[in-house]
Amino acid sequence: ASLESASFVGAFRELLAPHANLRPYLLIEVTESSTIEDLETAENVLATLRRDGHALCLDDFGAGAASFQYIQALTVDYVKIDGAYVRRVLSNPRDQAILKAMVQLCGELGIGTIAEMVETDAHESKLLSLGVEYGQGYLFGRPMADTLLGTAQR
Repeated sequence: ASLESASFVGAFRELLAPHANLRPYLLIEVTESSTIEDLETAENVLATLRRDGHALCLDDFGAGAASFQYIQALTVDYVKIDGAYVRRVLSNPRDQAILKAMVQLCGELGIGTIAEMVETDAHESKLLSLGVEYGQGYLFGRPMADTLLGTAQR
């Protein structure tokens, strides 16, 4: 819904304007938590954010009915594969096949892949064998209580 709000996008760009050096480190995620009614407007907003230097990601890919519609209409740098597929990749051949097809599709479109909910070495190994490039989950680190830049405990 934020992508369809000119005031949000303007405020977001204004907020980040003094911090141009951070743009390469920010990954902007588009989620399927609400339906994007105007895909053309959303794509124009994403193009503006990309020109500003931000990488773009389609979150929870495969979870919603609009995933393939979004990947067709929205130019993104990454997709974050929904954790449900990742959780079951070791035990469910059907999910493994779907995940493999997602990775192949993204590869053909020049879109990087990120797996959510990577929790074990076995998950990481299987995902790497399927061609997933990046992972996010407890295997790599727990969420931090204080996530403000410069204030996090290390």
